[in-house]
Amino acid sequence: MRSERRQSLRPADAPVGLDPAQVSLNEQKLASQTALPYEIANVLARLVFDGAMQVSEVSEIWDDLAALRVALHSFNPTEDGHEVATITAQLRRRHATDSTYVHLALRLETVVWTLDAALARDAADHGLPVQLLS
Repeated sequence: MRSERRQSLRPADAPVGLDPAQVSLNEQKLASQTALPYEIANVLARLVFDGAMQVSEVSEIWDDLAALRVALHSFNPTEDGHEVATITAQLRRRHATDSTYVHLALRLETVVWTLDAALARDAADHGLPVQLLS
């Protein structure tokens, strides 16, 4: 099972593993930056540290997330860095994480779905593809 989990979280440009064209959840293709597993690991670590989750629950959560078969796309600083910096400035953000997702959405001609109302509002002000989940 562990090799299946690693395979389903492989970067989209990896020579073997997940075919991003086959990734779907209810007919929707799921894509993310390669930072996603690290972001999830940080959230899980915080939940364990805060006592909201037991360490024994972490593997099951990773297995559930791996079943989503999210295609991970790499970030190339020399090719993507300037545009990500521009998006970060437009969104008036101190950190570029959200901007990397917006940049990927632009590259894939899709939309970022978020619960962050400020991100959705700021993105709308600049015509960036971000939609608020409600």
